Amino acid sequence: MKSGSVLTVFGYISGDPENSSVVVEDGATVYEVFQITDFRGGTATSGAYNNEDKIFPLGQYYVQNIETKLILKYGAVEKVSCVVLELLNMTFISKDTGSNDDQGFLCLGQGTQLEKSYDSENDRLKFVIEGDKNASNTSTAKLSYMYLNLGKILLLFDVIIDSRNYILPVNNNIDISINNLRLNCPNDMVFMAGSTLTINETAEVDINSGKSVYIYDTEQNTGFYSTGGTTNYKIKPINYTTVDGYAVKNKRKDTDVVDAQFLVNGKLIVNGALYTTTYGSDITDADIQNKDYGANITSTEGGEVYFVSIGGVTQIKQYKQNDTQLSTVSIPVTNARLRNANGSWSAGGGARPNDRYIYYKDLAGGTWSLPRAAVSQVTLPTLSVTLPTQDNPSGEIVCVVTKPEEVRDYVAEDFVIEIFNSLFELGTHRIDDSGRLIVPITYKKQGK
Repeated sequence: MKSGSVLTVFGYISGDPENSSVVVEDGATVYEVFQITDFRGGTATSGAYNNEDKIFPLGQYYVQNIETKLILKYGAVEKVSCVVLELLNMTFISKDTGSNDDQGFLCLGQGTQLEKSYDSENDRLKFVIEGDKNASNTSTAKLSYMYLNLGKILLLFDVIIDSRNYILPVNNNIDISINNLRLNCPNDMVFMAGSTLTINETAEVDINSGKSVYIYDTEQNTGFYSTGGTTNYKIKPINYTTVDGYAVKNKRKDTDVVDAQFLVNGKLIVNGALYTTTYGSDITDADIQNKDYGANITSTEGGEVYFVSIGGVTQIKQYKQNDTQLSTVSIPVTNARLRNANGSWSAGGGARPNDRYIYYKDLAGGTWSLPRAAVSQVTLPTLSVTLPTQDNPSGEIVCVVTKPEEVRDYVAEDFVIEIFNSLFELGTHRIDDSGRLIVPITYKKQGK
């Protein structure tokens, strides 16, 4: 599609994304449908308008009329249309001019392009954002904001949803992958359970100063979406694609929703705040043992997470609905916990401003740690060890420290693992109120 051309797809364009594509060049425009599957009805939606908890009124949206690969070059525009009371249009993909007023879920900078495709068999909307690897300056893009006028709901006033006034959700079927660029997050966002962000080795994500990004696990995503009745769902998938002519072949169910995931093989720089959901005081020890509370921020290739700053938020809110009435549910969050290969966590509540965590593949199969140069200079104070026995299978390693922030990872990774890993299972280390660093240990289940 050349400059000035327009393609409107309210039906479907299908085809194998590996062998077919629609290419939209600078100055051309494409239209798709913005499908809202969780419209709550006029009364409830009006009640959510500009709410103080910043809960986005529409949480489930789909843009997948073009199922084959859609390539949007820098300067191309994608608009989406939906019908509430009338036909409404919204900018979905546009140009990044550097302005805070650049509209679009995604805005592309000079030298970047987007490859968007839809996996209709598994209901996944894939965004692959590519920068110019040969450019002298780093290519940029940004997850910006959506601006949608729903019209006069209840015939009272125009309901204008500007996501900058809310926490914009990334829908549960969206996979974003970035290469050779820096992706900015200039507004508050939440990655819902099921969504993914892959930061490849040549890429960087920057959460801008004063802004927050939240990442949900499936345990806390208990069901926030309704269509005006009394049932609240984790997901409300679309019903129709071209796969078999009528419906999604493997239509997702609530039980299919998994934790949101950030795969950080490049850099994730937190100039604002990054949170993962966690469990609250109402959760029992048995619940914690049987469920895995926490989204996945992980790596496979030595990624880096740099906490320039940390936040002080302890909860985020979502809606439950009963008929036309909305009520809020509090979801506990913590400064982002980073998942290690063995399932344990690093950072979290222990993260400090200017902490830089690196994923070491050769450390216990894969571990997030402060740089080794920083922890290797620490001299360990008095160390006491209570070893497990067959009669008493629980023990602990206790290290009394005066500066916990300097050694909170050192004991668990460079000392304990080398000595005890052959005999014992290591629990998640913590620092108690007395400044003691404690590592729980139990026998491995191998008869020793």
